[in-house]
This record gives sequence, structure tokens and C-alpha cells, in this order.
Amino acid sequence: MGLGRMQARGQVTIPAEVREALGIQPGDVLLFEATGPDEGRFRVVRTTRSLDEYFDAYRVEGPVPANLWDTVAEDLARDATPADALMPVYREAAASGER
Repeated sequence: MGLGRMQARGQVTIPAEVREALGIQPGDVLLFEATGPDEGRFRVVRTTRSLDEYFDAYRVEGPVPANLWDTVAEDLARDATPADALMPVYREAAASGER
């Protein structure tokens, strides 16, 4: 665990020990979720394709099909590696006192 700080423009600093434990790299996508009035969590969303590859795959000329976002969401979900798979490693390190 560690403390981070949000800057005026909404940028958040993630403590180095958390980045290392979760393997977060520059450019990784993080999903933030509010779980209560003063609580929240985030997940690392890992995909096998870059966002540029997704944009290229779903380039649309003309009107956007109504189901486009559903299709993109399905592909992202299929390509994503659940961050929960990384949590046992982090919990083990935290329990052993490693940070």
C-alpha cells in the first residue's frame, strides 16, 4: 500500500510499490470505480491489443452503427486479463511485509 495524490488537473500519482506489485507500466489502462462515499478501487485493464489497434479495427466511415459500442465492449472484455489474477501476488507480498 501507499499514498498517492491527485493533482489539480485530475492526474493521480500511483505509489511505486503499488505500480511494481501490479506491474503497471506507462500507457496501461486503469479502470476506476467508486464503491462508497469516500472509497473506491481501481483495476488494471490489460489487453492483447493497443488502443490504436482498436481504433483502427473499428474505424467507421459514415453513420456509426447503433451496436458498435456493444461490439467494442465485447472485444475488450474478451481481450482483457482480469486484474484479479494479479491480486494474490500483491496480497502475498503485503502479508509478508514486502512493499
